[in-house]
Amino acid sequence: MEIDHIKILSKSALVILTEYIDLISSDLYNLIDYMHTDKYKTYCDLSKIIADFTKDNIDKIKEINLPINNKFSVHYYDLCIISSKLNDFKMKCETVIKDNESFYSKFLNSFGFNSNVPMEIVICSLYKNYSFIHSVLKDDDMRNELTKFFSSIEANYNCFMVEYFSYKKTQSFDDVSSYASLAVGQRIEYEQVDAENLLHNKKVVYIDQNIISEYCSAKNKKLRSLLNSLKEKGEYVFVFSPYLVEDGIKMDYVYFNLYLAQVLKLTNGIFISKVDNEICYVKEDFDTLVSRVIEWLPATSVAENIKYYEAKLNYFSYPFVRKDSRIVSKINEDISGFFMDIESTKNIIINDRNVSFFDFLQSVLWNITNQFDLEDMKAGRIRVDKDYDYVEIIERVSKFLDVINYKTERIRDKKKILSSYQDVQHLAHAWKADYFLTNDDRLIERGSYIYGLLGVKTKFIKDNELADLK
Repeated sequence: MEIDHIKILSKSALVILTEYIDLISSDLYNLIDYMHTDKYKTYCDLSKIIADFTKDNIDKIKEINLPINNKFSVHYYDLCIISSKLNDFKMKCETVIKDNESFYSKFLNSFGFNSNVPMEIVICSLYKNYSFIHSVLKDDDMRNELTKFFSSIEANYNCFMVEYFSYKKTQSFDDVSSYASLAVGQRIEYEQVDAENLLHNKKVVYIDQNIISEYCSAKNKKLRSLLNSLKEKGEYVFVFSPYLVEDGIKMDYVYFNLYLAQVLKLTNGIFISKVDNEICYVKEDFDTLVSRVIEWLPATSVAENIKYYEAKLNYFSYPFVRKDSRIVSKINEDISGFFMDIESTKNIIINDRNVSFFDFLQSVLWNITNQFDLEDMKAGRIRVDKDYDYVEIIERVSKFLDVINYKTERIRDKKKILSSYQDVQHLAHAWKADYFLTNDDRLIERGSYIYGLLGVKTKFIKDNELADLK
């Protein structure tokens, strides 16, 4: 077997391994559930072939395992790194068992496990059913040992996930840098729209993808009629951003031309984009715009993945600020009130090092930005001096809100987490308009809070409020 074959096998094995670990990140029990799948059996077969070749061809393997060599294989390298992280996690769990051997034996006997049962089954069963097991145990010492054992497994699990998603995030940043040449090589020839004439006695309405999809649908004739009527009156100008085109491409290739035709019809091709560090109203040949959006799709996909990895990192790095925690419930009930009373969080201790929730928030903000701080959040106002600052600050406030889980998606809903990257970009463009037309309740709540912080006057409206514009 040649090195080129090993490269191909490594790529195939890596796809399965990353899917496996992604599932484990959603539910530790998938550690054993996935083992019964054909994919996992294929992964084991591939891993054995690769391991046997590695053992017998040490010199050849150096050629694909060292980045300085011409035959370097990133897939082989990643496979080695990621599989070692999974193995380390299992070894740490074995260490926990050895350190708690007496409890482990009593646990097996109490719940009818065979003494030869695989360690993974016991670990996953205990982790999944911890609350139930704790409730049925009558012996206080046994309960205390259970809690200690569970905490050790949970710490190992969180550590494994943080290491894995940190690695994936770093990889993605490397991918982002590889797309930097796209921006350098592209000549964008926008036709700038005369904003004074465009906006004279008119209001600008930024449209979201969920609205234009309904507008395209023959089922929602009422919405189409209402939007057309508002446009014909001449008092409202409808605009979009390139991200709306991207949403359309991802949504459905078959109906994409219809989608574009309706976007053009409603907006006259006017969209909001960044031009020389300003947010402007522009036009562009639509075929050129679509071609550029398609060219950027892989880069956007990487950015979406980073968003997902960061969501996972937040979840496993900061278990005290998960969606089901009391403090996150308080934040989501009244975020403005929470920050007005931010001083009280100095009394909330989050770990055994006496770090307060206030300290945690301050540290998170310092790592994200120097453009605003907790005092600004408390005051409910962040100063913005230039057009492009709005874009940057909207992105950074969004990142901060992600950490504290304000109106975020469920951690298991990967698809929605990925698409939430687009939501941030829509917010970063729509602030220029008078209205943001969307039916996304979560986006409306987050966006309203962010815009309020920045003093943005853009008003969110849903399709059932359009009649009020007449």
